[in-house]
Amino acid sequence: MRLATLLLRDKRWLVTFNGNGDPQLMDVPADAGVFTPEKILCWIRARDGAYLSFIPELLQAISDQLR
Repeated sequence: MRLATLLLRDKRWLVTFNGNGDPQLMDVPADAGVFTPEKILCWIRARDGAYLSFIPELLQAISDQLR
């Protein structure tokens, strides 16, 4: 049990369950967030939200989707 504690400690984890009900663990980066479509818009519009350096990459991805 101690080894499992050492592996899981000091990280963020996303727990989901597959179709059989088996848990799936995925480590989540410290700077990651969970967003609904509405929250994405708020995050982009907020003064302390999305990094300005990220906006051009985001716009490019949107442009690629619109083609």
